[in-house]
Amino acid sequence: MKLTAIYLVCLVITTTSAQSVIVNEMSQGSSGGKEWVELLVVTDGTDIRDWELGDNDDGNWHSIVTFTDHSDWSSVTQGTIIVIYNSGDVDGTITSAGGEDTNFSDKVVIIPSNNTSHVTDTGPWGSTSGAFANSDNDDCAAIRDDNDTMVHDMAVTHGTATVDSPGSGKVKYFTSNSVSNVTNDSHWTEAASTSGTPGSGNGGDNSTWIDTSLPVELTLFTATPQKGAVKLNWVTESEIDNLGFLIDRSLNPNSGFITIADYRFVPELQGQGSVTYRTDYFYTDREVVPGTKYYYVLSDVTGNPEHGEP
Repeated sequence: MKLTAIYLVCLVITTTSAQSVIVNEMSQGSSGGKEWVELLVVTDGTDIRDWELGDNDDGNWHSIVTFTDHSDWSSVTQGTIIVIYNSGDVDGTITSAGGEDTNFSDKVVIIPSNNTSHVTDTGPWGSTSGAFANSDNDDCAAIRDDNDTMVHDMAVTHGTATVDSPGSGKVKYFTSNSVSNVTNDSHWTEAASTSGTPGSGNGGDNSTWIDTSLPVELTLFTATPQKGAVKLNWVTESEIDNLGFLIDRSLNPNSGFITIADYRFVPELQGQGSVTYRTDYFYTDREVVPGTKYYYVLSDVTGNPEHGEP
């Protein structure tokens, strides 16, 4: 469901031609220790068992999590997005993205630091403390392999970073389709943490590795207040392997969403499978309080109908 280094004393030179996984996005979170890191697999069949995610601050390695020997990591498909987040202080963007997701079939996995089957928490995550001190510009995410060879250090060099870390309450993401640009800060964008997109490609970028074609072409999504209810309407122009939809609601999107309707239990939310014609959908939320502002998120679920668990 969806809603690569050479050590020289104190200098680390990071190669760009042999990188198999890159740091694609890093967020300091909205507050506290709400940090998360998004990795992007750019080489098909990469084995990341026993690799580490950490911070190579000033050339000193600080481990955050170690990937386990789980078979899911043994041959990861190109284009897979891997999000690792602080399980002790979860950012709202993680919740909005659907939270924990270990289904590799859709090339998006979102894993908390306390998921012991896929990672071992080796750093300060698991509490409200952050792993990145943000004391200088090179407090950036890095990943190294099972031989302790640096695969990608977002900051590139230490102690003078050529790609700066995101500031407090900020997110920073890679905006290029070429690995050769990963060392160039002009190909990274910093924004408010609420703009982070864990589990998704960075807009139209990353398309060299990520298939950006969508399983559902959505042309309309509206919410209309009615007496004691809110009527939701959306229109699809085409669908590919669409099992159905989930509707999430929130009073405050920064505090997360809860699922209020699920296609498995609500017939009108069931998808059309694969079609090329227009379909209108409607759902009425009757569990609302007049005068209250609500936020809604619509997600589609794709796959084999025999394995339709979201």
